[in-house]
Amino acid sequence: MNIRDIAKQTGFSHTTVSRALNGSPLISEKTKRVIQARAEELGYVIDASARSLATGIRNTVGILYPYSNLRKIGSQHTAEVIESMRNALREKSLDAIVNGYDTIGERMSQIPRLLREKKVDALIILGYEVTAQVIEEITRYTNSYLLVNPDPRDDLSASSAITIDNIQGGSLAFEHLAATTEGKLLVVSSRTPQFEARVTGFADNDPSRVDRFYIDDESYQSAYRSTMENSEFITSHQGIFVTSDVMAMGVMNALLDLSVSVPDTCSLVGYDDIEWCSYSRPSLSTIHQPRSAVAHHAAQIIERMVFHKSEAIEKVHLLPTWVERQSTKP
Repeated sequence: MNIRDIAKQTGFSHTTVSRALNGSPLISEKTKRVIQARAEELGYVIDASARSLATGIRNTVGILYPYSNLRKIGSQHTAEVIESMRNALREKSLDAIVNGYDTIGERMSQIPRLLREKKVDALIILGYEVTAQVIEEITRYTNSYLLVNPDPRDDLSASSAITIDNIQGGSLAFEHLAATTEGKLLVVSSRTPQFEARVTGFADNDPSRVDRFYIDDESYQSAYRSTMENSEFITSHQGIFVTSDVMAMGVMNALLDLSVSVPDTCSLVGYDDIEWCSYSRPSLSTIHQPRSAVAHHAAQIIERMVFHKSEAIEKVHLLPTWVERQSTKP
């Protein structure tokens, strides 16, 4: 079975079939789907090595996410973002290599290595942790990279980037808790730059009404333990905002173990809207991170970089949204 056989079966020209099977942007998505579906039915397998040699395109994107050997937890939100991106890239006929970059104690060696070894056509780099030094090293090899949720305090003028307004997210949490509870509010967080932006968005609405409480890290265990050990202070607040859902679940379960009713005695808000928010009891009100929109825009930008050789600097700014569930008063 070869391309000419598929052309005879589908009625398209040899050139059209070849371009469709190679993901060319010159062919409509509808035509691609028809040809690719028929090729699959006929058992045709694309020789990826031959295609790469012919086109110079590997149809592969690197997705790099931050982790630390000193932080013994993973991010459920990051995992859900990556899965959304893999699905969106797949629709563009792009595969993904997913790898972590260590943010503490090691150089971010995975980033230039993937580029030096020509394993990927472009990079998607997640996280606040990407520094100007890392970006400078990347640009020695390629301009085909996209930053997702970088620290907006950095100079991003020379980089394509999708930013998410963490300050606005914190402000949304404040607006709801301030309108539905009395007395002082509490924000619980760890001291990372991204979470601090959420704290700022929450507290700056009315600093006199907000207390802050910091825990060692963003794990469920630390949030639960800190709540139990500081129960008198924490339970003196009728409204609590926690800067991630994982930490919020730790706080909520500690409150329930202390016989504090949620939301009757204390309303609780998380951040990220991970899948488990719907499964907790009570289900967790939270700030939704626009994962689907991030994945959609990322796939479109990367498609233009890979297939159209676009060098345009593209910027997308997205806003989080409020999701009301059972842990807050309506």
